[in-house]
Amino acid sequence: SQVSTGISGLLPFHGSHEFSEDVEVTTIADIVAARSLQKVDFLKIDVEGMDFAVLRGVPWQSVKPDVIICEFEDRKTRDLGHIWKDIADYLSEQGYAVMVSEWYPIQEYGRVHEWRSLRDYPCELADNDGWGNLIAFSIRPDDEALRSALSATIKCQKRRNRVRNLLPVRLVGLAATTYRRIAFHVETQKNGRSIK
Repeated sequence: SQVSTGISGLLPFHGSHEFSEDVEVTTIADIVAARSLQKVDFLKIDVEGMDFAVLRGVPWQSVKPDVIICEFEDRKTRDLGHIWKDIADYLSEQGYAVMVSEWYPIQEYGRVHEWRSLRDYPCELADNDGWGNLIAFSIRPDDEALRSALSATIKCQKRRNRVRNLLPVRLVGLAATTYRRIAFHVETQKNGRSIK
């Protein structure tokens, strides 16, 4: 798209989309088999509306990632026959505790977007035109671990001058760091130490 490289996709969902080239696709199952993977710690999916298809390609009997983050935006997926709740339900059926990181509706692609909230699923979106990320934990961190991890991440990003207008940090880009901080926080609590 001429509007933003961040809205390319396999299917058009924006008026600026035009065909550019064919691309090869694969499945998580094929990647797991080809690389003989025994474990996947963290799986991040952001494929502009095709996230549910990617999840359906996970070989759940072989690997179950500890944490999965995928994107949702119903205006991209309604024509594919599903909405964000279908993805959240699917992850729940796989045994995950799902959290919804909701963003305010996109006003314009290629611009900074504004984060709204993080909630446990099941829940409703604050705005039906909202979008965001589903964060699925095989073991849900306790609230204090989440607060601590998010707080530490926000402080770190402020020091790097990455937080614009003190908006909450975009969880997608920081999910791996956040998960490591949560895991560290939980582990240090077990050992009688705590991080601030």
